[in-house]
Amino acid sequence: MGNDTRLMSQPPLAFIGAYRSLQIQMWCGREWVAWFHYDRQAILTVHHSVITRNNRVSVTHTNHHRTWLLHLRNVKEQDAGRYMCQINTEPAKMQFGYLSVVVPPDIIDSETSSEVITREGLNVTLTCRAKGTPTPTIKWRREDFSKFQVAKGKTVVELFGEVLEITRVSRLHMGAFLCIASNGVPPSVSKRITLKVDFAPMLWIPHQLVGTPRSYETTLECHTEAFPRSINYWMREDGDMIFSNEKYETNNTEELYSRHMHLRIKNLSKKDYGLYKCIAKNPLGETEGVIRVYETEAPSTLPTTTVNAIYERIEGEDHTRNKNENFTNYKNPSSLIVHEHEQEIRYKLNKGKSNKQDENMAIKPPNDWSQSAHDEQPRLQSWSTLLIVHLLAVLLPHFIFCTIHIS
Repeated sequence: MGNDTRLMSQPPLAFIGAYRSLQIQMWCGREWVAWFHYDRQAILTVHHSVITRNNRVSVTHTNHHRTWLLHLRNVKEQDAGRYMCQINTEPAKMQFGYLSVVVPPDIIDSETSSEVITREGLNVTLTCRAKGTPTPTIKWRREDFSKFQVAKGKTVVELFGEVLEITRVSRLHMGAFLCIASNGVPPSVSKRITLKVDFAPMLWIPHQLVGTPRSYETTLECHTEAFPRSINYWMREDGDMIFSNEKYETNNTEELYSRHMHLRIKNLSKKDYGLYKCIAKNPLGETEGVIRVYETEAPSTLPTTTVNAIYERIEGEDHTRNKNENFTNYKNPSSLIVHEHEQEIRYKLNKGKSNKQDENMAIKPPNDWSQSAHDEQPRLQSWSTLLIVHLLAVLLPHFIFCTIHIS
């Protein structure tokens, strides 16, 4: 019977924490079967008995003692390696099987960067290390999937490797980076690493000269960037700090390292004109900008005028406005010229800038106005003809009388 003994094994693959079994099929009589962990030189089972003290190990048999199964519960990393079953024939027969235990990736916090703070213009290094089986692969990217520059002329969306090196870091690099570890065994893991870049305040002003009439209101703007966050405030030229009250209203809009300052001045009077300063301070420095508010004349308004008919040519097409149309929406006109001829009224309007209407809009006269100019000539000719006939009717009798008398 021993000469008919054959062994067949299947090298299994196990996930950590899973339940796996090693299977041996044999065709023999009553020979005994023993299981070994070959790499550790440890006897696990002999026939029906479990020799090891590891309570996760068990053995079963089926098919009239012809199939023997070695079971491992709650598989751990140390269970990986070569296993051997041996049959006590003469000579002894043995077969090997290999258990591969795969482990999902896990980031090693003690060897991985967390929050990194550096000065603008320096080089910075971010590190991410992970363990697992197989060895995990590390990928870097921005949290918002945006591109980032790692060196001059080299911009990427993602980068592979345990170390991320950035040359001459700037405020544009500020934000969250993700290091993602994966090895094909789910789930992949990631860690969020925050990069902060310190720099002194800087600012720019969209409009340094602001003109506003009296009794109106105006808003001053000042944009600043700084990290750590700066202290921002407004001052008058005499050094008085400005706070929100009935006259002033301050408002700031903040982002990661930028701040938009707004100062609203209500009901301007003579003393409100002059210089205003926006100031930004942080531990690395201080900066300020100056805005001059000056007085301008109040805008004039165009009185309501009724027009019989106004024609406009817009984009090559003629459009007619209805009669009795009121034109009151034009703001700050620079000039208005009106010409009258009998019952026809001709307008030409040159207006200033308006947010709601196109610049330099002109109301053009209709085509029949030019035609009426040509119609004046026949009318003048007819009056001239009547005048000549009238003169002939008056002078001709005197001319005939004088002729007869001479004769």
